[in-house]
Amino acid sequence: MRKTNSTHQYPQYISTSATADLLGFSTATVQKMVDSGIFRHYLTSGKHRRVHREDVIKYCHQVLKKDTEVVQRTFGKMSLVVVSQKSLSDACSQALKELDVDWQCVTNPLDLVELKGQEHHLFWDGMDSWASLVLLAENQTSRHKHVVFNARSFDAEQKQKLLTLAQIFEQDLSPGLIHGYVLGAAAH
Repeated sequence: MRKTNSTHQYPQYISTSATADLLGFSTATVQKMVDSGIFRHYLTSGKHRRVHREDVIKYCHQVLKKDTEVVQRTFGKMSLVVVSQKSLSDACSQALKELDVDWQCVTNPLDLVELKGQEHHLFWDGMDSWASLVLLAENQTSRHKHVVFNARSFDAEQKQKLLTLAQIFEQDLSPGLIHGYVLGAAAH
C-alpha cells in the first residue's frame, strides 16, 4: 500500500493513488470517478487530484458494503459484453461472477448483431484491429454504453473521436477496472 502524506495542508484529503489502493481500483478509475463527481476533491498546484477522505469512507459503506441483496438486485440488471479476440482471464471472470452481472465474451463482432433487449455495456479491446472500426461505425450499437480498454496505442485524433462514443482506459482489462466501472455505473 502506498503511504499518504498526512502532514500536508489538507489532511482531510488523500491522493488518488492512495484512494485506489484502499478501494482496490486502478488510479485511472479513481480519477474518472473524481471527474464524474462521485468524490469531492481539490487540485494541487501541480494539477494532482486529492480526494476527500469522508467521501471515500462514505463510498465504502454505501456502495462497497451495501447489503448483498441490494447489490445483487442492482448489478443483476446490468449486462456486460467483453468484445475481444482473446479469452477473458480467470481473475476477470471471477470478478464478474462476484458482481453477479449478466455477462458474455464475444470474439466476433458480427455476434453483436444478436444483442437484443436491454442496454448492454460493451467492453472493447483496443488492441484488436477490428474493434475500433466497428465501434467508430456505430453500427447496431448506439443504444449501448461503450468502454475501450487497451487504448494506449490510439493516437490523439482517434482518442478524441472515441471519447464521443466511449469511456477510454489505457490499461488491459482487469478485475479493478471491471469493479470500478460496475460500481460507478451502479452509483449513477
